Amino acid sequence: MNKKLYDLMDWEGIEGIVYSEEDHPERLLGAHKIRGGFLVQTFQPDAKQVSLKLKKSGKMIVMEQADDAGFFAGILQEKKLIPYVFEVVYENGDSVEVEDPYLYTELLGSNELNRFSNGIHYSVYDYLGAHTMAVYGCGSQAEPEWDVYSAGKNGVYGTHFAVWAPNAMRVSVVGDFNHWDGRIHQMSRLGDSGVFALFIPGVDQGAVYKYEIKVNYKTLLLKTDPYGTYCEQRPANASIVCNTTDFKWKDDKWLEDRKLKKIDKEPVSIYEVHFPENCNPFSSMILNVLHK
Repeated sequence: MNKKLYDLMDWEGIEGIVYSEEDHPERLLGAHKIRGGFLVQTFQPDAKQVSLKLKKSGKMIVMEQADDAGFFAGILQEKKLIPYVFEVVYENGDSVEVEDPYLYTELLGSNELNRFSNGIHYSVYDYLGAHTMAVYGCGSQAEPEWDVYSAGKNGVYGTHFAVWAPNAMRVSVVGDFNHWDGRIHQMSRLGDSGVFALFIPGVDQGAVYKYEIKVNYKTLLLKTDPYGTYCEQRPANASIVCNTTDFKWKDDKWLEDRKLKKIDKEPVSIYEVHFPENCNPFSSMILNVLHK
């Protein structure tokens, strides 16, 4: 590795990425302005070689390996950040073109996060969970289009994932699209909201996924999306990316009939839940409250 690139490396931060213990991966990964251009870094586990390919010109820049686990870095000598992809080559000779998810960060606005943190966001399900969308521009100029059906042809299409996990050390999106490898798509913690988020280009409807949550150095959990709108049939329980904006309701007749009914004159179903008083202290506490 040349000296200029070596001096730009945050070795402690790289270790956090490689060992999947970083809750702000965007601090290193992606493109960051430096003197004379942009420092671009990526973590592609088990890759033999990674090149940075400019989308418009097709120009290739071979990146240097900073860590044997698959951490690569390179310098993009441009005055303005322009879209690029990674050309990744593996030991077996296979190659794949990969979009950089850290080129499109902070898509969930501070207004949405503040409303959520204050408990007054009454449509937070439109932002948490998995939502197909498009992004225009890149870096600090990236603009989200949440309604994918209103998006134009020049956007980058993919899925935005967001989950609330305030006590997590690290959260990743895992699924078939990354071989269920939690090292690849590590999510970014958004301020002090407790929300982790990441936009993954190319992930579309039907993709199966879960969240991999690292609670501490010894505990790793695999969780279904609490804001997911579609799920595998049991006994499998992974979430499935599903765009609900084009869902067509078919309950018009039922809604019209409901207007004509007198609710207080209609039959009603009553369900009873019994808390065994001696089951545990929590059940007893609930009963004491209900009996007062």
